[in-house]
Amino acid sequence: MKKYRVLVYGRVQGVGFRRYARKNAVKYRIKGWVRNNENGTVEIIVQGLPSRIGQFIGKILIGPKRAKVDSIEVSPIKGRINYRDFEIRR
Repeated sequence: MKKYRVLVYGRVQGVGFRRYARKNAVKYRIKGWVRNNENGTVEIIVQGLPSRIGQFIGKILIGPKRAKVDSIEVSPIKGRINYRDFEIRR
């Protein structure tokens, strides 16, 4: 199992992005969470098998219909936290 922090830039708030991320996380059996940041980005913590995380990130790059993803930053996370599901944080 691997863990990553994904920051998503662009028009990604107010367009259903968090619900879209959760739907795809469930589809690819990804654990973690998603939230809107005050600076307009969406932050996602993902935990799962590398191949599934890759598929999930592919969907994040596309985003929901009303979104426009300009770029993402992906950085590995070290630590012992194990998530049980994928949640939308406020």
